[in-house]
Amino acid sequence: MKWHNLTAEEALESLDSTRSGLSDEEARKRLRRYGFNELKEKAKTPGIVIFLRQFTSPHIVSHYRGYRVDKADPLAFYNEVPPKTASIVWSLDYSWGDQAWMPKRQERNALITDLND
Repeated sequence: MKWHNLTAEEALESLDSTRSGLSDEEARKRLRRYGFNELKEKAKTPGIVIFLRQFTSPHIVSHYRGYRVDKADPLAFYNEVPPKTASIVWSLDYSWGDQAWMPKRQERNALITDLND
């Protein structure tokens, strides 16, 4: 059933409820059948697991010129304020090796090929 397509009345009817809620009898029946709607406490994550997870995370943190910055690009010097992650990179003494790839980019169908093809 696609709940998001139902009207409020249709949703209430399919749940055997009304705008004023369940009857006392129906509430007791559901409580006996399903129990209380309680969240179970998550198990605590050991410190060693938290420590090791940092080596698999793509999150980049820079301490450029004494400022701690969350980055999207490890070569960036300026970034948007979180939660945005746009980065600005300029004036690098680095020769990008994508000159051969750029002309091929226009010829390929981006919807069916890998980005690095």
